[in-house]
Amino acid sequence: MYDVRRLRSLCAIADHGSLTGAAAALDFTQPAISQHLAALEAEVGAPLVRRSRGGAELTAAGALLVEHARAALDRLALAELQVGDLIAHERRRVRLAAHSSSLARLVPLAVADLRRRLPDAEVTITECGPPKALAKLRRGDIDLAVTFRRAGAEAPEGVEERTLLEEPMYAVVPRAHRLAEAESVELAGLRDDPWIQGPSSTSPGLIRELCRGAGFEPRIAFESDDPLATRGIVAAGLAVTLVPGLTKHDTARDRNVAVLPLRDPPRRCVLASIAAGGRPTDATREMVDSLARAGGRIGRATV
Repeated sequence: MYDVRRLRSLCAIADHGSLTGAAAALDFTQPAISQHLAALEAEVGAPLVRRSRGGAELTAAGALLVEHARAALDRLALAELQVGDLIAHERRRVRLAAHSSSLARLVPLAVADLRRRLPDAEVTITECGPPKALAKLRRGDIDLAVTFRRAGAEAPEGVEERTLLEEPMYAVVPRAHRLAEAESVELAGLRDDPWIQGPSSTSPGLIRELCRGAGFEPRIAFESDDPLATRGIVAAGLAVTLVPGLTKHDTARDRNVAVLPLRDPPRRCVLASIAAGGRPTDATREMVDSLARAGGRIGRATV
């Protein structure tokens, strides 16, 4: 493989007609150009330049090599430009995956905050639950995951976390439910009701974990990540569920359901996660800070 610097020197000799002219054009010394030429001729095994008092003229081998060298140098220059553009794009890009309740307020507030401080940041958002988001993070498909888990639960492997918010959970029951008018309820008081929770194909699900912690196994009759579908199923009297502080106010606007505080309420942590040992970009780090600020605001105002 020919040395790029030597090829560039040969092209400069062709362009300027002398070693002296090539040296001036490339900001080298004339001896340096001579060394490049000698080394390149040794690699080729034939003279590439004929020197005379009038300057330097390419041999047939030199002319052929210059033709290919120019094409190679042009491609390298294009590669340098495109790689630079790609790296600059990746440094301002944040690929984020987040669960549905965080998309109601937490994530939008954070993205708005980020854009005020980094106007050229490019944020893309995918909605998915914690197991899928963490799998995407470990594969490198995203830069940042907003997830949740039961307060006190063991942290998953392979990620670095920052707690954004710790929030209580609330019971949601149909308006006609026997406990709908209660000021507060025990979680175990809902042991005989059917439940709706998020899909649990890759994990037990937070609601199942919390119910087990209260001493009973919930009867999961429905699974959905869609807050509107969940609310509709509860409103129709088909199930009960739990919602976090992030969405309790929106849920309570539905007059067909009742949102009830739990006695000694279980809590969940909302977290920002990046891949352990990774090198997050400045935009990703700034996004984590924005999420933390948004979590602090929400925590003070609503939870």
